[in-house]
Amino acid sequence: MGPINRGLHVPQSVTTFGAFADRDWKRLVLPTLKLSTQRSYRMMLQKHLVPYWREWRLCDVRKIDVQQFVLRKFDQQLAWQTVRNAWIVLSSILDAAMEYGALAVNPARGVKFPLAPPRTAPRILGHEDVGALVLQVEEPYRTMIGLVALTGLRIGEMLGLRWRGLDLTTGTLRVLESVFEGQRQRPKTQRALRTIPLAPHAVQVLTDHRDRPTRTAADDLGQASRSVNRSCSRASCSRPPNGRDLDG
Repeated sequence: MGPINRGLHVPQSVTTFGAFADRDWKRLVLPTLKLSTQRSYRMMLQKHLVPYWREWRLCDVRKIDVQQFVLRKFDQQLAWQTVRNAWIVLSSILDAAMEYGALAVNPARGVKFPLAPPRTAPRILGHEDVGALVLQVEEPYRTMIGLVALTGLRIGEMLGLRWRGLDLTTGTLRVLESVFEGQRQRPKTQRALRTIPLAPHAVQVLTDHRDRPTRTAADDLGQASRSVNRSCSRASCSRPPNGRDLDG
């Protein structure tokens, strides 16, 4: 009775996990996240969390239950990062339940994971590889590939470029936003807001693109044509909004 008398007792919610996730978390928490994060969280929720936790009452979820969930996912031979991501989304939902007074503690906190396996080193394209690749495509794809190779831009950042973010005189490129599934968004962190120095060859690539007679506002780098949108849709990558990009 002590915690109750001191006003420290938090009533435990009998709301089910599925109801809380659908009614509260999706409406109040999910929209505050970056668009790409929203998409991956929705996928994790639908594929891994709702089938397992849907009918569980929030008040019945204990740390040992979450630990067993994690171990069961590993038993299913899921990749380490997939299990970790599922746990992250689960913890986010239970954090929200705690913040909104439905739980006293988040039972997902402190759950243990096996050591992550060593990562396989990615294949890095060399100068000759990139040169061979750009010879196989036409404009504007050639410029797009060349710019990514020369600057290290992420695909969403490249699709989100605008001409006003480029200074071809001083040779700099400002990353101010990105594009995901047709929508512009601010970068996830302040660190992603950055100015990139452009090598002379990158400046020349962009200058040639800017001066190309066939270039129009709707046929610009990163979303040069409707086919870019279609290609990105099939590949589940970022695509530009409404066919507008480096247009000011």
